[in-house]
Amino acid sequence: MRQTTENGKIIHIIEGVDYTGQQKLFGLPKSQIVAIRNRGSAIKLTQLVKIVDGGLVMAKCFFQGLNRPLCVEGDMDADRLKLVLSWKPHWDYWWNEKDRFDSAKIEFREAPVGRVFVVIASPNKDRGAYPTADFWIERWCWVRESNTLANAPISWEDRYDKKLKG
Repeated sequence: MRQTTENGKIIHIIEGVDYTGQQKLFGLPKSQIVAIRNRGSAIKLTQLVKIVDGGLVMAKCFFQGLNRPLCVEGDMDADRLKLVLSWKPHWDYWWNEKDRFDSAKIEFREAPVGRVFVVIASPNKDRGAYPTADFWIERWCWVRESNTLANAPISWEDRYDKKLKG
């Protein structure tokens, strides 16, 4: 993960790929990382640093569009633009809340059995102000794996508008 400053904001950049295999850059504003930290979500931060960073290039399944209505900044079709990436990392990570300021205390564990890791991102619609990021990372988590498609979340057929690759 590297840092850049654009339009007066610090953006963390993570390399990844899209469903065609082309390299893409995924951004996450520092303000969002600070908000996660302030909520006491040490595990989320650990997953960001240890799984998302470095993992986006290993995504196996790609989906577009969420099958639930979503309005973002007046865009009533924001759900249709979401990009969903999933894969099976070998490891998960744990960071006890009491040790959240000591990164040496991050523990690695085997990935949860029967789970895939999912990242939801949105296309960067403001390339004029933020030219580096192709997509903005929004969420990441472990999800049960589909019985019908390896490396995909359970019920992917009902969750997403279309499968791009997988």
